[in-house]
Amino acid sequence: MQLNKFALALLTVAVAAQDHLDGLPECAKPCVHQNAPNSGCRSEDDFKCLCGSTEFLTAMAGCAMHQCSFGDLMTAQNWAADKC
Repeated sequence: MQLNKFALALLTVAVAAQDHLDGLPECAKPCVHQNAPNSGCRSEDDFKCLCGSTEFLTAMAGCAMHQCSFGDLMTAQNWAADKC
């Protein structure tokens, strides 16, 4: 479960603009926008920082797990793995 949470969090990390969210399930997009400002990173497109932010990854995982179906979580995980 920890790996899924981590990977899901990573997927949301690669978010700077709406175009960067293409391929990310709709259920996970609000989670990115909600949690990126609290990451300590300078912006939503600072992928290196977001991918390394434990606070962001933990918050993203929790949010997405509550908002997304299992299938969407898997899609998000794959998307995150590609982005980070």
